[in-house]
Amino acid sequence: MKQQARLIEKWNTPSSAVDHAVGIFNGTVTANAIRVKADYDVSVGLFDSTGKAILPTYWYTVKANQADGRLIYLPTTYKGIAKVNLFNYSNTRTVSVSEFQLYNITPPANPLDLEASADESSIGLAWNEVTTATSYTIKRSTTANGPYTTVATGVTKVNYTDSDVTPGTTYYYVVTGVNPVGESVNSNEASAIIESNGQVDPEPEQPTTPEPEEPTTPEQPEEPSTNRAISVVTMTTGLEKEFDLSMKEVNDFIDWYEAKQAGSGKASYAINKHDNNKGPFKSRKDYILFDRVLAFEVSEY
Repeated sequence: MKQQARLIEKWNTPSSAVDHAVGIFNGTVTANAIRVKADYDVSVGLFDSTGKAILPTYWYTVKANQADGRLIYLPTTYKGIAKVNLFNYSNTRTVSVSEFQLYNITPPANPLDLEASADESSIGLAWNEVTTATSYTIKRSTTANGPYTTVATGVTKVNYTDSDVTPGTTYYYVVTGVNPVGESVNSNEASAIIESNGQVDPEPEQPTTPEPEEPTTPEQPEEPSTNRAISVVTMTTGLEKEFDLSMKEVNDFIDWYEAKQAGSGKASYAINKHDNNKGPFKSRKDYILFDRVLAFEVSEY
């Protein structure tokens, strides 16, 4: 929650003094961050209703190279602030302050809509941005619901690629938001698995004796369309993923891709594997990350 001081429109010293200004609050406030815009160093003092200094060093000085409106976190959270004093320690120039604000910032909310998708050698994660987070922490487990081990901290984007993975192992992930005040609770859990790399059986040897020629048959009339297609998605890694889909599923995928390319929509798209659903699973979906798609081909049949 943001709290802003109401600066008094006069100096609290004789009119010949131009070294400080005072802001008075109606009641008291709590703050753990400040924002200052000024053309030189500005020192900030915080006082309670009796006039006692709250800051342990009496003043907190914002240097000119930081007084550009950026958010600056105080050493801790200070309560019971009734008055703010802005002080100019320069004896050689007048300091102009165009903005001063106090903030009481809490730990960030947890990230939402975490999704995980696997390619041939890594697992990609994507989630929604948390505006009050300055970074994100990635945690994972090999069992659902943890316990989790931290695999990355200080992540500043809303996506992450985990390359330290073993094929055939299911990984479960959560993400937290972090700012200087603290860390959020976990996001929703998302999981993915890289398929095990199996050996392909060699092709059987062809017979050496020639096969008798099959009699030619007249051309059959063209079969009516099944309203289905083979869709091949080529990833930026060169991997080709083939899906047997209805034309509605193909068109839904194209609509998602074009919308994301225009700047809206989720970072990933889930494609149902249908008849490729092998194994003791209710369903299997392949999550395609937008920034991993190089090209896609549709062959309707």
